Amino acid sequence: MSPREKAHNLRPVLIASSFAAMLLVLAMFMVPVTTQAATHTKDVRGYVYDADYRKIGGADVTVRMLDSDLNQRSIHNELSSSEPSTKGYYNLQFENAEWEITDTIQVIATYNSQQTDPNTTVATNAFFQWLNATAFEFEIPQFGSTFGLLLTAGIIGVVAVTVLVWRRR
Repeated sequence: MSPREKAHNLRPVLIASSFAAMLLVLAMFMVPVTTQAATHTKDVRGYVYDADYRKIGGADVTVRMLDSDLNQRSIHNELSSSEPSTKGYYNLQFENAEWEITDTIQVIATYNSQQTDPNTTVATNAFFQWLNATAFEFEIPQFGSTFGLLLTAGIIGVVAVTVLVWRRR
């Protein structure tokens, strides 16, 4: 086979490879680099609970929408319900310009100057999402840390020794 015939046989392969490479490059440009914008409002709702899962009314609930870089896109807050039938319930509505699909929804509640740890989830295309704020610690302050526990145990020990020595006299 002459070099000319070999080149002639390779021409369809080169054309097909070039066409496939062009399609691949075009496909890469068609991949969206941003998230999909929301087309409707979103309600974020849930309950505020303490560490024993009792509903807490009157807690200040803050809900943030965070973008993919965890920068704040929007924020809303309200008090959780104190009504007996809906105690601890909150519902905050975000307009379609205030959130996007795949944003991070973050909920933090504050009650009696204590704050819950942030609870997060990813925003879906649903009209509402549930996200609770949980774990207010209602503990005895002296037992709330290792130092407090040791200090309290030390004080109880000193009192016990004093009582025992006092009784012997």
